[in-house]
Amino acid sequence: MSIRGFWIGPEDPHAFLNTFLKTGQRLPEGKLSKVDFTQVPAMANTEKEIYQPFIGTLVKHQLLPKGFVFNDASIHDQYGVRLKPTVSLSLDDVNSSSWRWDPMELFVDIEVDSNMDAFHIDYSNPDQLLDNIACPSARRTQRHLLAYALAQLERQHRTFMFSVLICGSHARFIRWDRAGVIVTQHFNYHDNPRLLAEFFWRYGRLSRAQRGFDHTAQAATAEEKERLATAVTTYLSNRANRAIPGMERTLDPTFPSYTLSVTGGDDDTRRFVVQRPFFTPSCPIGRATRAYIALDLATHELVFLKDYWRPTDPSRMSEAGVFATLADGQVPHLPRVRMGGDVPDESGGFQRTFTQERARVAGRKVHVELKEYRHHRIVQDLAFPLSSVRSSKELVAAVRNAVECICRAHELGWVHRDVSTGNILLDDDGQGLLNDWDHAIKCALGEHAMHRRTGTWQFFSAVLANDPKRVQDVSDDLESCYWVLHYNAFRLLPSDATPKIFDMFSCDNHNMVDGEMVGGEDKMLYLLNRPGVNFSCAPLRQLAQSLRGFFRALYIHRMGPDRPGRPVWLSEPAKVMLGLFDDALALPDWPENDVLSVPLEPTQSSLCIEASSLHRSHHGDSNPDSLGRRKRSEEDDGAEHVASRQSGSKRLKTQKSTSPTPPARSTRWQRTTRSSSKTAVSHRPVTRSQTSSNRRVTRSSSKLNDVALL
Repeated sequence: MSIRGFWIGPEDPHAFLNTFLKTGQRLPEGKLSKVDFTQVPAMANTEKEIYQPFIGTLVKHQLLPKGFVFNDASIHDQYGVRLKPTVSLSLDDVNSSSWRWDPMELFVDIEVDSNMDAFHIDYSNPDQLLDNIACPSARRTQRHLLAYALAQLERQHRTFMFSVLICGSHARFIRWDRAGVIVTQHFNYHDNPRLLAEFFWRYGRLSRAQRGFDHTAQAATAEEKERLATAVTTYLSNRANRAIPGMERTLDPTFPSYTLSVTGGDDDTRRFVVQRPFFTPSCPIGRATRAYIALDLATHELVFLKDYWRPTDPSRMSEAGVFATLADGQVPHLPRVRMGGDVPDESGGFQRTFTQERARVAGRKVHVELKEYRHHRIVQDLAFPLSSVRSSKELVAAVRNAVECICRAHELGWVHRDVSTGNILLDDDGQGLLNDWDHAIKCALGEHAMHRRTGTWQFFSAVLANDPKRVQDVSDDLESCYWVLHYNAFRLLPSDATPKIFDMFSCDNHNMVDGEMVGGEDKMLYLLNRPGVNFSCAPLRQLAQSLRGFFRALYIHRMGPDRPGRPVWLSEPAKVMLGLFDDALALPDWPENDVLSVPLEPTQSSLCIEASSLHRSHHGDSNPDSLGRRKRSEEDDGAEHVASRQSGSKRLKTQKSTSPTPPARSTRWQRTTRSSSKTAVSHRPVTRSQTSSNRRVTRSSSKLNDVALL
């Protein structure tokens, strides 16, 4: 994992203390002047030679108030890889029988040599990235810092946090928030012991919120924790309830339980008990989405709670605001939002990041545009993944509802931009819902949203996957519904499909062109050239043929030469697609309970593997029972894009569109060179003359008979 460009500095350590550790108290000059670290060797062979006298010095001079405890938590695996930080500071955890992440205040990473410093010590070149280090040991230190911060944030609720890096006789102060990481200049703590001593003295006099803890998150009492456990086990024991994959992990005892306060638009505030989220962030900066099964302490009901940091943008509405607007516009098939909004801070504002402001200091070279993030929470009724459907008709009806939701939202000027198998859900009655509108954009009808592409790679439209500069429109959302339907039908319903069919959804099925992910060829070939999968369910088979003909015609008009007389239906593709679903659902002979007892699973080579999920909906499942393996492309999570792209994971950053109009239609499918070392399918340019075995697509034998395709 790397977050190159998001390490901000070097900050002057004195300015760092005066900016971020303001205590309002007079400094104890006498006490601080007596501190020295002469017992800590300037050169050491082991970490222990440093941390034992280091801790001893801080304890001896009583720099921290009673209750703060230093822990030597350095643990290595069988290969010598450090699993926990060398030193950690905790408060009121003296009776704990084992070391834990959740009570930790901050960590101190200790390296034995100054050459192992994670950052440059020569600051003469302002164009040089602070973290652009070639030394393997220094890069390993960077990885340590990121891993420890990620692990700490995984089990805590923070607005920011501090850490300290010691490399030999040098030290640095570090401040983390969701926008980036502020790093000070290194300083010699043997020559300037007061500076390091002052950091810890100041830290101990800060309030809990000033130390970075979210004041709206409190440790759950034993009674509250038990109430959550009872509600979850009761739900799981009722076989009549739809399954929520991974729900049993909610009670994972290795995760602490908290109560989170959520304030709605009417200033009503409620408390919810949570424990382990469905998934945790894979990067310490960015959106940091966590999704929970939560217990509403007011109603005693289980609900879904989504906690994340949203990029603030004057042109973008918060997700809670989008849901309210769509509800006011009577857009159907939305999840029931009980309450939601930005998380308030203690001063009457909202919890937000600060690193982006330090990145704009005069004279400082900015390598990456840092965004401001604001903390946001939404509470909804429980909903269920598409993997819980009980028949082919229920699956089709669920996707049909998502299409209608997209259609009605588009009439109000909204484009969803992230339709995936994890965002189309079922309610208690098996009705389809379209969730996760945090990437939605509103623009006047006929105009196009000026934002970079976003969404889930597996369910991108073929043209969006192929063109990183494309301006997304409603047709991309509609095609994503097509791929969601087929992915789940391939997996859950009887057909002649083989695991090879999932290759076109694979995260590895892409090329790198000028640093951008480009793909979609296999999806295009499936639409235009390859034989379709034959489903056992006759109405589903007919719908699949109709939809394939619809999108085939759509692409022929996109890719063919411009000419007058464009079909009228091209201006309202959502209504046409909705009609195809409605006609199919009106057919007789839909079988009951025809879901496979054992789903068809992708081959290992067809999967897209990520270290952890960034999925934002109810369930961390892309399989759909394991959507931690999905690849996302988001314009808002710059930090997470860089982190995963540089570490070889499956997220990308796409440049903002500069054109106010949609890209011109191309007469050929863009040809690219595959970067993967795996054997790839042939990537020939697909032209109109090559479609459907060199025959022109005319009319489908299905309901598309009523639509003049060409």
